[in-house]
Amino acid sequence: MKKGMIVYVTHGKNDLMNDQVKNLAELKQELNVQSLRLATTEDDVAEAWWRLLSGGMHQVSCIAAHYYAGDDRLEVRGVPFRLAG
Repeated sequence: MKKGMIVYVTHGKNDLMNDQVKNLAELKQELNVQSLRLATTEDDVAEAWWRLLSGGMHQVSCIAAHYYAGDDRLEVRGVPFRLAG
């Protein structure tokens, strides 16, 4: 089963630039997913959900994260919740 994850950045999102995050590959492996999308607004979450489903993901979940601009890293917070699948 293909799994996708939306990482909803709730802290530091104004400083976030997708190409600067250094630990995306680590997060993907840590969360055990095949695809990872970043979101900073509720609209971004909805779009990421649609793109993951239309991209063939069977299960889509979401988790909150904080972005730390000083070291360009995301830190996940809490536990993932399932949106589909």
